[in-house]
Amino acid sequence: MNCIFGLLLFFSETLGAIETIQHCYGMGEELVPELPKIKDEDYPDIDVFIATYNEPCELLYKTVNGCLYMEYPDKSKVHIYLLDDGNRQEVQELAQRMGVGYITREEHLHAKAGNLNNALQHTHSPLVATFDADMIPLSDFLLKTVPYFLLPDYEYINNQWQRREKKKSIKIGFIQSPQCFYNPDLFQYNLFSEQNVPNEQDYFYRDVQLARNKTNSAIYGGSNTVISRAALDEIGGFFTGVITEDFATGISIQAKGYTCYAIRDVLAVGLSPTDLKSLIKQRERWARGCIQTLRKVNVLTRKGLSIGQKISYLSSLLYWYTPLRRAMYILSPILFAVFGIQVVKCSFLDLLLWWLPQYLVYQYAIKQFSKNIRTNRLSNIYDTILFPSLLPAVFLETFGISQRKFSVTSKEKVDSDSSYQLKHSLVHILLFILSLISLINCIREIFLGNENAYIIVFFWTVVNMYSLLMAIFFMLGRKYLRDSERFSIELPIQVEGIQNQCITKDLSDMGLSFVCDYPHYLSPDQIIQFQINNIIFKGQIKHVSCCHSQWKYGVEITSFLPGMKQEYIHLLYDREPTLPSRISKNHSFFDELSHNIIRRTQKGITYNRKLARLELNKILETSTFQKVICKNFNYEYLLIEGRHLENYLEIRMNDNLFLQCERKKEYEQGTLYKVINYLSLVKNPEFQTIINDWSQEHFMQIKKQKDKIKQDEKEFDERLYY
Repeated sequence: MNCIFGLLLFFSETLGAIETIQHCYGMGEELVPELPKIKDEDYPDIDVFIATYNEPCELLYKTVNGCLYMEYPDKSKVHIYLLDDGNRQEVQELAQRMGVGYITREEHLHAKAGNLNNALQHTHSPLVATFDADMIPLSDFLLKTVPYFLLPDYEYINNQWQRREKKKSIKIGFIQSPQCFYNPDLFQYNLFSEQNVPNEQDYFYRDVQLARNKTNSAIYGGSNTVISRAALDEIGGFFTGVITEDFATGISIQAKGYTCYAIRDVLAVGLSPTDLKSLIKQRERWARGCIQTLRKVNVLTRKGLSIGQKISYLSSLLYWYTPLRRAMYILSPILFAVFGIQVVKCSFLDLLLWWLPQYLVYQYAIKQFSKNIRTNRLSNIYDTILFPSLLPAVFLETFGISQRKFSVTSKEKVDSDSSYQLKHSLVHILLFILSLISLINCIREIFLGNENAYIIVFFWTVVNMYSLLMAIFFMLGRKYLRDSERFSIELPIQVEGIQNQCITKDLSDMGLSFVCDYPHYLSPDQIIQFQINNIIFKGQIKHVSCCHSQWKYGVEITSFLPGMKQEYIHLLYDREPTLPSRISKNHSFFDELSHNIIRRTQKGITYNRKLARLELNKILETSTFQKVICKNFNYEYLLIEGRHLENYLEIRMNDNLFLQCERKKEYEQGTLYKVINYLSLVKNPEFQTIINDWSQEHFMQIKKQKDKIKQDEKEFDERLYY
């Protein structure tokens, strides 16, 4: 038994070492050619394919809209098509309404690849751009991809791009831009790290892919790509008969001698899976597809592929055996400390001389090579989360037992199924319990004098337990509070009823928020008109809150003026996501752990105030010169300290202005009065001046409260006394 598990660990380490060496070799140098500046008349015709099967029209609308706004010298050369493999009437109507082509077919053979091949038969442009249904291109997508295909015709001479006298023999096969996402991926969201770490896929598309340019083995990702039709014709169209047709198509194009590049620029944004079931199905499809593809295309014996390309694709294959490696790394200390099975034999000195240096060097190297997009700790967490779900699929596909049918990854925002989450967390929970037993046994043995072996296992177990705990946190999930994603965008906004210009804080498909210095009265029952740039729409105030020293208004959009919705959607999505592109400096393992614990025990904050409420705690006089303490005020209501007060009061604001108040209800905090003349006051300049003063006092009170809390925390912070 010792020998079997020892060999499995050795095999796992060998796979990891091969993958690491190949990876570091490529990461040492990025090879991305400069984008040539070509003449407007040299931009060729291009067909834009949006493949869809069952995605909702609301999602397709955004993607088609993004395609329509793509810039091009001659837009008559851009031909956009919805490729509907679901034969849906509503999709055909959407295509007609938006003025794009609609292609469908009667027989749905070979899934997405068959859909794309069918479209090739009905189109004729020399270039083809492919997009998934949820991937929205930015306006400069074509301008930053198409010129690469003119590299054989252009050269850089005397500080400018000029046409070559003789065309270069290089053939460009495809240009792959990153797959970037406007919503936090499930790893970011479930672990409360959407403000601290990049999307999990950024490491592949912004680093690993660029490194593959060195061996001309960039992977075609199926979307956000421009492909040469000549290359597709030469290989007989998109590869069929495999799960990941894009991966196989890219290899086939490169085997025909075409040069393919991955580029760094984010040129399209999409929707990352938002529930566990969709994520696992996606990764199972990728794992099975990679193994299946490399087996079917015979990558090691494939004519036309260089040694470098074959090694690079072998590394892609080895990556999907990470679940085996992760399982062995977690099981090894458990097998030794709990079951007495010795998987590895080494002394504490061996650990210091051999393992520790390579561990520290690898930690440093992965952070530097990835430009702080990924750390070894994050990789361990991601691999620990996924390995129980992927391991069966990897083994079955390795032995040729393929899954016959795969469902399309869900493109709708849904909460995870709690029973499904529990089922997929059982392995993590069991391994965490076994690791805890292992840890206790290690502590006991260390106290008994068996330090050498058990110190190593103790450290190993602690590292594993951290990854397992984060995996359990991940499986617990996190409820979505919003139906659509918010984008942090600051733009001037004109609000009906407000003369001064306000500034937006964030925008979404369904609403926005804006801030202003003055606590304006905006009725939550009224439909208000707004304008951003030339985009006019209407909405209702849904909540009002304080934001630093300003007032923040949340708005639900109710309608757009004709033609304005397309402009608004373009404004919203024509930008690189505001999510992190690098790991935060403060993102340590302790921050990660404590942040998860604190956020999971906090109660959710909901905003239900629809009017600006000023905290006053201010002594005012009534018309009869009686002094009262006004606790807070929100235009329509006023809370006065005390109970059993008069049914009617007139609160003096100055010699000319009074708040006419009727008693409504009594609370422990005081008596609530309704202000019956507020509408006649809100436009009065004197009233506005007083409210502005009250607003400043309101923020001063909040600041004093925060300063007191900070001072109290400082006084009781034991760390300050050491």
